[in-house]
Parts: sequence; structure tokens; C-alpha cells
Amino acid sequence: MHFSKSLVALAACFLPLIASAELKLRNADAKNVKANSYIVVYNDIDDSTFESEMFGVHSFLSRRDSTFRGMGHKYKMPTFKGYQIEADMDTVNKISESSHVS
Repeated sequence: MHFSKSLVALAACFLPLIASAELKLRNADAKNVKANSYIVVYNDIDDSTFESEMFGVHSFLSRRDSTFRGMGHKYKMPTFKGYQIEADMDTVNKISESSHVS
């Protein structure tokens, strides 16, 4: 239970959540957040699909010339899979095109 509360608190610290291929930012009015930092949340996917998505994102990021840090912490739990990323809006838009992104 404490871990769940900590995860929720951590998620609340980051700017928006990526919500769909039509990129909806949740919590866009949040205060005291790190600029250009997002949490990408996946639909209910299995571990192998999640790892495949991670590989694709790493490959995509490695081809971009960016001053942003890229992927941060990865969240891989039975009912919640995602990761934190610091990126420009073009990168966020590209990532949100995946049918697996919630």
C-alpha cells in the first residue's frame, strides 16, 4: 500500500500523462513540475510487448539529435507499465502514436 501511494506521488510530480494517439496531456495545469518531463503509460500489455516498445523507443531516441535526457525510470508492474521521459514535443507526439500507449 505504501508503495502504491509513493508511485502516485511520484507520478503527480511529473507534468502530464500521455493519453492517446491524439496526444492528450493530463494535469497540464500542474505547478512545480519539471519542464519537458512526461510519464508514458501503456495499456494493459504483456512483458514481451512492453520490452519491444522499450526497444523501439530507445532506437527512435538514438536517431534523434536532442539536448533532452531521454528515457528515465521504467515502471514495470503487473497492472502498470510505463516510463518517465524528458523530451521535446515532436518526440512525445511520435511516441504517443503507438497503439499500446494508453
